[in-house]
Amino acid sequence: RQIVVIGAGNVATHFAHAFADAGYVITQVYSRTIDSAHILASQFGVGCTNNLSLLRTDADIYIFAISDDALFDIALDLKLKDKICFHTSGTVPMDVLSPITKNYGVIYIPQTFVKHIAMDYSCLPFCVEASNGITLDILKTMAASVSTTVYTLNGEQRRYLHLASVFANNFGNCILSFLQFGITTF
Repeated sequence: RQIVVIGAGNVATHFAHAFADAGYVITQVYSRTIDSAHILASQFGVGCTNNLSLLRTDADIYIFAISDDALFDIALDLKLKDKICFHTSGTVPMDVLSPITKNYGVIYIPQTFVKHIAMDYSCLPFCVEASNGITLDILKTMAASVSTTVYTLNGEQRRYLHLASVFANNFGNCILSFLQFGITTF
């Protein structure tokens, strides 16, 4: 299956590499900035663009790994008929992609990603949600090609998981920064 990656940041980079390693073919990268798109696209030897009107429409799957605000804007500009489209946000409803296609969903991983830090995806929980059964099966198959742990969550469960993840990850960082500045009384 062929994938177009929309986004070139931390999450887009990790998702592109994870799925490429699982046998999917990255065919194009889009980013608002052409330099970012080129950096990620060059890792796969594919084309890139910063113009949505030049986005390939012949891929099977479109990964939207972009900021939450950008999801709403891009959804107004694209029409991809019956293609599989999913975003990676922990908080945005999956139906933000409904103007683009009827086959949409979410693959969310409660994890902080940094481009240049390798990760073992097989240990990460992949949380999947989709607009219909066929799309859900495809997204679950994709997730299972990368991870041994795949959960089906609805939007409300995903938002709660995201909130819990933010607290769990950021609380320790907050305490460490307090200690760094000598603050020991909370």
